[in-house]
Amino acid sequence: MQTAAKRLGLETIAVECSTENEIETAFAFLERQGAGAVYLGSDLFLLSQRQRIAALALRHKLPTVSPWRSHPAIAIEEYPSVRQMPAGG
Repeated sequence: MQTAAKRLGLETIAVECSTENEIETAFAFLERQGAGAVYLGSDLFLLSQRQRIAALALRHKLPTVSPWRSHPAIAIEEYPSVRQMPAGG
């Protein structure tokens, strides 16, 4: 993912979370860093925290993307401009 982001001129910020507290800290950190979105890996702990993550993403106004089918689609529901983007960017 970092290689693809670099080719597109995007910066990635990696943050690891293994506790509920670290998730909240990570979202606050990402907001302060000016992150435009959050990609969640396929970690089972993060999957178990999907409702908390969705709430934090809304609070910090950070659209999220994840590989889980069951993850709340907050990027589409709360950010209409994402829905209007043409396929492929």
